[in-house]
Order: sequence, then structure tokens, then C-alpha cells
Amino acid sequence: MPGRLFFTFSGIHSFLIGLFPFYLPVYLYTIGLSLREICFFIAATGTGYCLTLYVWDRVRRIFPFRLLFQWSFVSEVVLLAFFFLDPGMVSLLAAGLVNGIFNCSFWTIQRLLFVELASSHNSGRNFGNFQIFVLVVLKAAILVGGVLLEKWGLFSVFLLSLAMAAAGGVAARLMDGETEKRIRSAKPVCFHRISGFGDSSGSQSMFLIDGVFLYLESYFWLLSMFFIVRQNFFRLGVVVVVLALLFGVFFVLFKNTIDRLPGQKVYVAAVVLYSLSWFLRGTLTQDFSHLATLWLLLVIALCTSLFRLSLNKRFFDNARLAGAHEYILVKSYISQFSLALIFVVLAGVFSLAAQEVVDQLSLCYYLAAVASPLYLFYRMKVPHRLDASTSTAAAGLMKNR
Repeated sequence: MPGRLFFTFSGIHSFLIGLFPFYLPVYLYTIGLSLREICFFIAATGTGYCLTLYVWDRVRRIFPFRLLFQWSFVSEVVLLAFFFLDPGMVSLLAAGLVNGIFNCSFWTIQRLLFVELASSHNSGRNFGNFQIFVLVVLKAAILVGGVLLEKWGLFSVFLLSLAMAAAGGVAARLMDGETEKRIRSAKPVCFHRISGFGDSSGSQSMFLIDGVFLYLESYFWLLSMFFIVRQNFFRLGVVVVVLALLFGVFFVLFKNTIDRLPGQKVYVAAVVLYSLSWFLRGTLTQDFSHLATLWLLLVIALCTSLFRLSLNKRFFDNARLAGAHEYILVKSYISQFSLALIFVVLAGVFSLAAQEVVDQLSLCYYLAAVASPLYLFYRMKVPHRLDASTSTAAAGLMKNR
């Protein structure tokens, strides 16, 4: 039952994300927002995520979990509704906060449901299966969303999203009592556990940077691809789907072997390739031939996918050893707070620099290539003990975006 619930929840949300939230950075740019303003939107998203997580972590012990499950779908429709407002700074920041509410509602539930399925012997395979499933659903929705946005605009996407959200609300009936009991039983995470968090695995270093990298992957890189396809929603959707089909074979082959491979060697190789992918992003321009662009996009996608698969396996394995609930939530708090601060700083930098958007993006990619080896500080937990100084902070913690 947890598996059926997890895949139903993830499938409907993946389709909803593909319809519009996937295109959010591109949509913001097409309505006239600068990269500086998009940075403020991302910072507001991180702030909204943190505030929502504090409330969510407490109301889950009061209200039936199915209501939080249903709220995750409602919040996505509310997010869409915000974009019918005039794109002023106040409405932009408000939309960013609502985006944080949705992200928190979705990712927190998804991660807690996933940990119910996985063990250290199958977390890589399970995450690979999940990625393939999401690949199919998300890419189909991206094509549909691209057509709707290009031909009929935002209102058509809103209507379809409303119907899908209603279906998601009905799916809450799949929630079983044991899963709900485990999720509701964990104590809320207190501030001193977040501020004093640290462990022997270097989790805090990964927590600080991962939210930033996820938004560089999803928001900034999508903008770059939008420029490559000459700013067309439908062509962007087609390119994303073609890439997904090309590296889908990789996931099928690799997901069943990652749990048997030497974990540290695979992880180090994945981080090195991830750093390479950021350097390649920085060099990619519209001046490349179509074939060269396609090959570079494919290499970037493969390197990023291998890294995310390796990192998520390590994360979920560590979370299980540390205590899933607290580990996931502390990761979210630290990642989202760091995300808000860093993107405010980036917004300030872009305010001072009179560069073209493409040059600003390339600068971010080169900086990411230099910073990504920081992931090497994140290690596997030792099963039998945690650092004495941090056992309290990590005794009840797990995965975010």
C-alpha cells in the first residue's frame, strides 16, 4: 500500500509540475522579469518553504494526514492562480512565498513516503524506478504544458491543473493507517536541533549547498535551454523530452546495479562528472551546431542524472540510520534558508553587473563547477554510532526541489 500511495501521489504531482511549475522560470522571463527579479522570487520561495515547514511539522500531529496530502494539490492550484495577477514586485514575492508553500507540501510528503519503501539494499534501485516513472509522466506533461502555453495561454493550463488536483485529492483514500501513524508519531523538529546540527558524515555541508544547486539545475539551466531553442515553449518541451528518451536507457541499466557497486567510488565519480557538467553548461551557446548542442545537452543530462541518483541513494541511506523524519526536515530547513540567503546575494550582484542574461547565467555555471566538489565532504554514516556531540541533533532525522 505505501508503494501504491507513493507512486500515485508522485505521478499526479509530476504531471501537475510538468504542466506549469516546470516552466516557471521561463514564464517569469517572458512576462518581463530580469534574472535579478527571478532571484528574488527564488529567495521568497525558500522563505515560504521554511515558514510552511515549521507549521506543517506541527499540524501533521493534529490533523488527519490525508488533509495534508490533499492540501499539497490545493497549494499547486493556488500557485497557478497567483500568476493571473499583475507581475509587480509585491505580487512576485507573494507568488514566491506560495511557491514555497507548494514545494514544502509536496516534497516533504514525497520524501517521507519514499523512505517507507526503501532499505539500504534497494534505495538506489527504488529511486531509479521512481525516476523512470517520473520521467515518463513529467515529460508527457511538459509536452502538453508547452503546447497549451504556446497556443492557448495560462488559463488553459489552469483548467487542466484544476482537474488533476481534484483527482489527487481523491487519491488520499489510498493512505493506510500504519504509514500515517509512523509519519504522525515523530516529534516536531525544534530550532536548537537545526542551529546546532552536525554529524560525522558532513551532512551539514551538503545541506547548505544542495538547495542552491537544485535551483541552478531547474531554474537557471531551463532558462539557458529556452534561449538555445530561440525562446519557444513548445520547442523547449520537445528538447527536454528528447533528452529524457535518450538517457532513459541509462537509468534502466544503472538503477539495478548502483546498490551493488562500491558506493564511495561511484559517488566520487558522480561528483567529478557533475562538476564537469557545470563547466559544459558555461561553455554552451547558441553558436554551436545543432548536433554538437544535442550531444552536449545529453552529456550534461547524463552527468547530472548520475550525480542525483548517487546523492539521493546516500541521502536516504544516511537518513534511515540517523532517524528519517528529523533528518529530512533538518535538511529542508538548512537548504531552504541557505537558498534564500544566497539568491538574495545573487540578486544584489546582478543589480550591480550590467551583463546580458546569458553571460550572467554562464558566470553562475562556472562558479557552480568550482563549488560542486564540496559534495565530496558528504559521506556515508557509520551504522552503529553518531558523533557524541551531535547525536541529540541527529537522533530523530531524513530527504527536497
